[in-house]
Parts: sequence; structure tokens; C-alpha cells
Amino acid sequence: MSPRNASLRRLVFLAPLAATAVLGGSAIEDPSVACAEPKQWNQAGYQACVDQLNKDLAAGRYTPEQYIELVQGCCSLSGGAWNNTLKQCEEPPATPAQGPAVAPQPGVATQTAEPAPPPVTRVPLGDVTATFGPAPG
Repeated sequence: MSPRNASLRRLVFLAPLAATAVLGGSAIEDPSVACAEPKQWNQAGYQACVDQLNKDLAAGRYTPEQYIELVQGCCSLSGGAWNNTLKQCEEPPATPAQGPAVAPQPGVATQTAEPAPPPVTRVPLGDVTATFGPAPG
């Protein structure tokens, strides 16, 4: 089996498992809740994913190298941040708080100016002599 097919097989295996663990059914029940706030680390979902990987590793379904790659996938799909130095999944860094949206002031430009189009290059035709005569016919 080629490395690409092996990676695809792992992804196909991991996607439903991780999706179930990460979503926990919340997106199915109410999609607006699933999209309402930024993704946070679902530590329980990550642990459930890794527990299943441990069982599959013990059953010989993949190599230890593939196991690490799949654990990183569990981390990513659960919203965690992989620490490559410690080889573990961690809570992602907190995003800085953003202030409330402010309405634009009247008379203040709110659209970003677009760059000017490139200049048009015109090729001179040289001297043009107009000759008028009867049309060929």
C-alpha cells in the first residue's frame, strides 16, 4: 500500500471517530450553537479519540509512527494545539478579547481603497495619412 493510500485510510478511519467525539451531538441538535462561538478544545473528545487509538494500536492496526500521526489528528480535530516538543495535545492559547463593534462615524470612509489598475500601454502607429477614395466594389 502506498504511503498516500495509507494516509487516506487513516483519515477515513479517524474522521468519523473524531467528529463524533468533538461534536458530541451538539451540532446535530442545534447547528446555530455549533457555530456561535470560536472552537475550544474538547478535552473529553480528544481523550475518547486517543482511547480508541490505543485499543487499535494494541490490536496491531497500525505502527507506532502512524499512532503519533493519528494522535496529532485527534488533537487537531478536537480543537487542541499539538506541542511537538512535549509530544502532547494542549489547550490552545487564548485568543485576545476583541472590543465591541463600533458603528462608523458619519463622513468617515469605511471602505478600503483598491489599488489603481496597471497603466495602459499604447503603441504609436506612426504617421497616418488619410486617403479617401471610392470603395472597391
